Formats: sequence, structure tokens, C-alpha cells
Amino acid sequence: MKPKYVRKLDTYMRVEPFGVLIDESNELKLLVDKARKLRTLPFRDKLNGTKELALASMENAYEGMFTHPDLQRRKLMESMVLGKHSLGEALKNRAGCCRYQGVLFFVLGYESDLGSRHLLQSADVNGRLHTVFNDVHDDGNHHRVNIFTESLKDKKYDYSRINPRVYENVDTFWPGLLFYSYQRRGNELVILESQDAHA
Repeated sequence: MKPKYVRKLDTYMRVEPFGVLIDESNELKLLVDKARKLRTLPFRDKLNGTKELALASMENAYEGMFTHPDLQRRKLMESMVLGKHSLGEALKNRAGCCRYQGVLFFVLGYESDLGSRHLLQSADVNGRLHTVFNDVHDDGNHHRVNIFTESLKDKKYDYSRINPRVYENVDTFWPGLLFYSYQRRGNELVILESQDAHA
């Protein structure tokens, strides 16, 4: 069954995947410049380089709101997790949970020309909590990227320990929510906005 709505976008700027507005910021511009320098690398090196950029740009705010030794920083991280902030704010504060990390990796993947298809995904963890992650496809190979999990210092905060089948519960439709992906068409990566996560 075809999704009800699919639209090709000229840019990822000003879209709001999972409540994270992708806005212009000096921090994002610097990261985009670095990601573009990865374009000529083989896929595996490009994947690792894109991950490194995302991992280095923000602390895991979910973990930090429980564990950071500085109370003010802990409160900031809690605000990042529980509140609604733009990607620029997350990068400026160097703190973000899975939705900021997933959105950032999507943007950097697009800019590094990573893969032939890249889906920005979400999944139900426990009926109340959802997680955001990335699925990158290249030459028939599927690579699941979870910057949230990779950024954890203490793996007890990894929700896949609570629900090992979390990634089997991929959200395909949420009323009022739009999903984003890009796919290669010839030599071009095309960004798609859709009501269906797998458009």
C-alpha cells in the first residue's frame, strides 16, 4: 500500500523530524563542512567518519541527566531530553538524546554522501518511550546506526537491555508525524518527507 503523502524536498533545513527543528547554526555548518570532506572515502571509512563526527558533537543527555556531576549541566541535559529544542541548540549545548543524535547523523550522512538509502527511524521501547536511530543501506547491505547507544558511557542506560527486540517495533506511521529518508537516484541523493517511514 502506497503512503498517503510523499514529497521530495530540496533541503533538510527547516524540517522537524521527531520534533527536532533542523536550523542553521555555526556548529552545524562546521560539521557539514567536515562531513563533505568524507565523500570520496570508501563506504566503511565514510560510515565510521560520519559516526565520529556525530559522537564528538554532543554528550548523551539522557545518561547525563542522571549521572553528570554538575547539577546545572544535569538540569540542562534534562531539559534537552524532556523539552523541545532545535538541532542548533543541541549542538550549541553539546548535549542531545536519541532524537537529536539520529537527526544529526541523518544530516551528516546526507552531506557525506553515505549509502544509497538512509531512513531516519523510530521504534517503541516500552509502550511509553520511543527511540530514534538510523538505517543506512548500501549495495544491498543494511547498517543500523544508533549514536545514542554508541555514546553511552554506562550501558545500563541502553534501552535494548530492557527490550532486546526494540528494533523489531519500528514505527511505520504516527498520526501527525512525518518521516524522513534519502535515497540515491542516479548520482543524486533525494530527500523524501512522508507519512510512511519506509517511503
